[in-house]
Amino acid sequence: MNKSTEKHTTYNKSFLAAAIIAITAAAGYIPFFVLLIIRSSRLVVEKTIHTSLLIGLSLSGAFILYRLILSAIAFFINTWRNSKTILLIADAGAFLFPFGVFLPYLLFSLDGFTRWVLFALLLTYGITGFLLYITLVGFFREYSLTTGYSIFFLIMPFLMQYCAEMPQYAWIWFFAGCISYILGMFYSQKKHQSIQYLLQISFTSAGIVLQTISLFMVLKV
Repeated sequence: MNKSTEKHTTYNKSFLAAAIIAITAAAGYIPFFVLLIIRSSRLVVEKTIHTSLLIGLSLSGAFILYRLILSAIAFFINTWRNSKTILLIADAGAFLFPFGVFLPYLLFSLDGFTRWVLFALLLTYGITGFLLYITLVGFFREYSLTTGYSIFFLIMPFLMQYCAEMPQYAWIWFFAGCISYILGMFYSQKKHQSIQYLLQISFTSAGIVLQTISLFMVLKV
């Protein structure tokens, strides 16, 4: 086997493994997402929580599943053919991910001006980043994602700890998920491209698990 063939085989195995992890994470997340919706719906009926949390959870689940399923599709396609376009779209989807992650906490734990400033900041970053990442190359594409993740997943959790009404034990799980996302973004980019996406989706899936536990704690299930 020559070096070119060996490299292509390595890519195929890596993309296949990443696709399996992504689709498994999506399939595993769905029942817990449904449980969260059922629990929050019950609390809304009991008037224990506001309807905004139910809306936030619904949208958050949609963004998380979008990230996982789109990644799985991109990875499966690249197991048998090299498609940089679908990988680019999957990467761009990562800009919307912080908005989905923080949305339930913004609508449940924060009030007033702070809530809507952070809401607008996350949404603007997601939409603008998605569009610019697809259309621009060079500096923006190289640094925008890692910079945004550093700001949102390192600074915002402490801001929320200070401003939001969140149980300490739930915040710890939430922050652990944020660290997992950052590790996936930074650590994967230092590795060879053949395993970059495998590492990234593995850390992302781990972060989703940790923050789902956090949401169950917030809802006191």
